[in-house]
Amino acid sequence: MIYRLQRWIIWIYRWRHCRGFGVQSPSDYSFIRYVINEHYPYYAYEDLNTAMPSISPLKRKKAELLFRIANWRQASSCALLLADDEFYPKYIHYGCKKTQIISKYESSDSFVVISALSADERQFLPILDTMQSDSILVIDDLDDRRSRLIWDKIIADEKATISFDLYYIGIVMKIDNRYKHNYIVNF
Repeated sequence: MIYRLQRWIIWIYRWRHCRGFGVQSPSDYSFIRYVINEHYPYYAYEDLNTAMPSISPLKRKKAELLFRIANWRQASSCALLLADDEFYPKYIHYGCKKTQIISKYESSDSFVVISALSADERQFLPILDTMQSDSILVIDDLDDRRSRLIWDKIIADEKATISFDLYYIGIVMKIDNRYKHNYIVNF
């Protein structure tokens, strides 16, 4: 019940950032519209729901986002730097069968998922320094004050070219030859 009330409050606060309104870049609009805010059920959602019925609604929403990102990115490997998460690896693997889930970051990884609660800012900035072009960094658990301070430092870094603030989760893309932009998206 508290999750639903909090979700409505956040939605009201961010209502003008729904579905890519005001985004001028076609590629960023497409990512917001067809990856972040895709509401149609994907082919594996039902199988994943029956396999993992105990997952909370917020965790399922974030896991389905990782599923869609994995499906869109089609990365060969995903560095999953989270403390004992059993749900995210399954969703990412269902999103892209060829993606190998690894628990240590290497500069060749083009898809990285890390929790803001289990890491500090000294771990994020070296990842941004060594990320290749067209890489994605997904930062989970941004809904507390300490994590927001880390998020602000990350998006202030010049290497974080395009960033999407989804309140609970943040997505940073490193894309060469693009102007820096931070989007607030109602997720």
